[in-house]
Amino acid sequence: MSPGHIRAKAFFLYVSLLTLAALLAIPRQPPPAADPSPPSAPRSIYDGYATPAAILRAHARAESDEMDWAIGDDGKSRGRMQINETFHIARAARWGEYDPHNCFDAIRIADRIWQDNYARFAAMGMADRECDDLTIAAYRQGFQGVVDKGPTAWYIKRVRDRMGP
Repeated sequence: MSPGHIRAKAFFLYVSLLTLAALLAIPRQPPPAADPSPPSAPRSIYDGYATPAAILRAHARAESDEMDWAIGDDGKSRGRMQINETFHIARAARWGEYDPHNCFDAIRIADRIWQDNYARFAAMGMADRECDDLTIAAYRQGFQGVVDKGPTAWYIKRVRDRMGP
């Protein structure tokens, strides 16, 4: 080995040791303290609407067992919320275009339907619980159907029975 080669190796070793010493001299940060609060509950796709999530979920369970591909009423009602597509053009004009088989679109439209019916019953002076029940029935029968024929008690029970977790 030549003397220049030995000096290069010694210099490399010297620089490596200096770098290692500098790295070891850096003070270590303590690990972050554990968060004592429990993790937040995962958000549901039914959260974030004016209609309570439990009611939207219960309608979806009552209508389709939350199946986005569901088709009922001889093809008229579609998606997890079983939105009657007879009124698609009017609803899309009022609340924006939607796909009833897309869970987010279907829930958004169901919320709008629910809120519209709720506001109409509330304007008639109904108490909250009665207003909720009439609005649950109107989701299936329509507002005028409930006014003309009265609410279908079996459907209200069906939805209310599905309001659990």
